Amino acid sequence: MNKHNLKVGQRVFIDHSYNRGKTSEYEITKIGRKWAEFGLVGSSRGLRRFDLETLRTEGNKDQVWFSLEVRDQGIAVNKAWSEFRHKVDRLYHKPEHVTLELIQELQEKLRV
Repeated sequence: MNKHNLKVGQRVFIDHSYNRGKTSEYEITKIGRKWAEFGLVGSSRGLRRFDLETLRTEGNKDQVWFSLEVRDQGIAVNKAWSEFRHKVDRLYHKPEHVTLELIQELQEKLRV
């Protein structure tokens, strides 16, 4: 399902899991029901595909972004989440100000 209204010829950006910090620009060449195919801009060689639901390349490896601005926001959110998780994980006892209601509210908001 193409819930992102993607179009053939649209540019996407891929963060490469094997090369942290490297983001490359690609062009969508084909859109199916589950996958979108993409390749280097202006080339039909070395085509790959990404899942339209997860926005991950085949094999669930690399993240697909629709713009560099969205990518930067996503990276900032992921970093903040990672820092939050590590801080909470180090707590052996609940902080004094944390109530049952607060825990339940957080679980609801985080859908866990």
